Amino acid sequence: MSNSEIYHAPDAELRENVLDTYKLASISKRFWATIIDRVTLIAPILLGFWFFDPQEYYWKDYDTALLVYSGVVGLLFLVLNIWLLIKNGQTIGKKLLKIAIVSYNDNEKLDLFSLLFLRHVLFWIGDAFLGVLWLIDGLFIFSREKRCLHDLAASTKVIDLQNNL
Repeated sequence: MSNSEIYHAPDAELRENVLDTYKLASISKRFWATIIDRVTLIAPILLGFWFFDPQEYYWKDYDTALLVYSGVVGLLFLVLNIWLLIKNGQTIGKKLLKIAIVSYNDNEKLDLFSLLFLRHVLFWIGDAFLGVLWLIDGLFIFSREKRCLHDLAASTKVIDLQNNL
């Protein structure tokens, strides 16, 4: 090995972080993703009660049947969304509209704590006490960075997977 080779930089493939090339998701895409998520939760419950007669299935109390059925559908919705969030940083609506949640600084996938607790549970709890936190949270989307309060709390942003910079 010669002296000049000692100071030679090692050969390495440099790869650009692909997520760095994506723009922030538009307000309209985020809005419609939220609407799709709400519809995919509520529609199965409503359809189920349209076709499901609790009297036929030995339920003595309609309210109990409603609670059990809604709980099962809600749990299935949560499991599916949690799986999509962990896998791709997407909910059902975000997947359909090709947008995704990534960390604000390095565009990486998020850990489960940030995805679930900081972005969702914390705000559900806060909204239970304040009642209008969802509105305040949503209005932050109109900021320059298009980040809601839950994005700020979890240090996230939502990118559009279809539009490159």
